[in-house]
Amino acid sequence: MEGHLCDYLRAQYEKPMLLTGPILGLEDSNKSSPPLEDKWAKWLEGFEAGSVVFCAFGSQLILEKDQFQELLLGFELTGLPSFFGSKATYGLCYN
Repeated sequence: MEGHLCDYLRAQYEKPMLLTGPILGLEDSNKSSPPLEDKWAKWLEGFEAGSVVFCAFGSQLILEKDQFQELLLGFELTGLPSFFGSKATYGLCYN
């Protein structure tokens, strides 16, 4: 969902919003994904199903270094194992 639409809905309903995604339909469930690197697959196998927080942003997101650090700190503060996926060339901006 585009940022300006999120801002509009937040203002319209005067409620905080927690967005998640992507949500894929059943027709997409048979499509194959690129294989997960062995080191990450082995790491994930050490946890129960549904117990790891997963976060991935599309290529549209640009995070400043301090924003990225705050995001990861927030995950750390949950006390839950977390897995963050991003394309460094698109998702991070270290100025």
